[in-house]
Amino acid sequence: MAEANWTELSGSLAASVVSRGVSHGFTPPSGGGSYVFGFHALQATAGAVGLYPNQTNFAPAAKGGSIRGALQRAGGDALCTAMLAAALESSGVTANAYLLGFADDEEPGHLILRKGTIAGGLPEAGADVLRKSTATHTKGSWVHVRLDVIVQPHGDVLLQVFQNDLTVHPVTSPVWTAIDGMAEYVDDVLGINTGSIPLNGGGYFAFAWKSSQVGRRGFVDQVEVARQI
Repeated sequence: MAEANWTELSGSLAASVVSRGVSHGFTPPSGGGSYVFGFHALQATAGAVGLYPNQTNFAPAAKGGSIRGALQRAGGDALCTAMLAAALESSGVTANAYLLGFADDEEPGHLILRKGTIAGGLPEAGADVLRKSTATHTKGSWVHVRLDVIVQPHGDVLLQVFQNDLTVHPVTSPVWTAIDGMAEYVDDVLGINTGSIPLNGGGYFAFAWKSSQVGRRGFVDQVEVARQI
């Protein structure tokens, strides 16, 4: 997708607080092209920045779907994260969604699956943390992940997460495998497992960045989105 296919989420931090854009100045993940999309915190202001695909049938999607992408965070110790979002209830950073990315309060960081807002980030623990990986990932490393949100006919939402081993398979030819510690999660229509009704009404997909300290940096590459029919 081209630059015109992406729109910034409402409520995103200003460019004077977090600079963002495409750059040729950083090493892409294995199999990546010449450019990556990056974020750089210029001020110690807590908040988030995100972009969503604005094409017909994706803004918003009618059901669930899948979002995949390579993520990296760098600069400083924690207090930042890169993430993918699906089933975002509106095109803003304060809307609820299913989120997958690095824990923003630890280094090295676990991968976290959370139900909450992009602006709320990805804490290492909490009632709305649905799954946490067994392995951790150090800053400066690329991690290629996938989040599937599958809306069932009766209203449950199945959440599945996968990872591609970039040391063996490039981002252009992923082989998706389960992530230790992150088994399939059922967000039930009764609202029992998560304490709230599932996000089963469709929504937006996004990639995003959250930070609260100067100098934190993050990168995203090879973002792909598919909608549930």
